[in-house]
Amino acid sequence: MIGARHRMLAQGPQRPMVVVMVGTAVTVEAVDGHGRFLGGFILPGHGIMLRALESGTAGLHVPTGEVREFPTNTSDALTSGGTFAISGAIERMVQHVRHRCGAEPACYMTGGAGWKMAPHMSVHFELLESLIFDGLLVIAQSRALAA
Repeated sequence: MIGARHRMLAQGPQRPMVVVMVGTAVTVEAVDGHGRFLGGFILPGHGIMLRALESGTAGLHVPTGEVREFPTNTSDALTSGGTFAISGAIERMVQHVRHRCGAEPACYMTGGAGWKMAPHMSVHFELLESLIFDGLLVIAQSRALAA
């Protein structure tokens, strides 16, 4: 969140944010326009969802499918279901932030699987590879200035 806020302030006026990390787990965090953390969701990443279905369903083997609007086979249905479950949670948080803050949030996505999710979002997200490291750099720079 620190890296995202620093980036947002460098790009323009202060506004609320939604910051998403897509990996083994997915975190969806909301920050108001003043930089206060509002809260967030944690949900399983795509791989965990698929493994849970595979281990909890007799005879279901999870092959890799494609994301489709209307899947017609099990592989595509599983891949699409996981992708749209994650995107739905993210889009819901964007709606919550819009409602709470009365403004359109800046939206940032990072994490190893962010590139898989970005094309399937109905909300524009800036996809950033190094958001966590950007935040650590901001912290290090502020500590160096304080020393």
